[in-house]
Amino acid sequence: MNDRALLLAGGTLGDRYGHRRLVTIGFAVFGLASAACALAPGIWPLVAARVVQGAGAALLLPGTLAVITRLTLVSKGES
Repeated sequence: MNDRALLLAGGTLGDRYGHRRLVTIGFAVFGLASAACALAPGIWPLVAARVVQGAGAALLLPGTLAVITRLTLVSKGES
């Protein structure tokens, strides 16, 4: 259930600060958290890194969908 709340927050932040910017931040957070998962020395650091990874994905998903929708409308000549 918390993941849905993060998705809603990610969509709202994208509307406020720009979806392209949020997609970039989401990629960075997700990538750094993935590296932290790979380097985790134990179970609890791994769990913490996975939580951060989920937060990065929650920023990434709504912004990606908005950017794809916008690019599709621009390529069709709509605005």
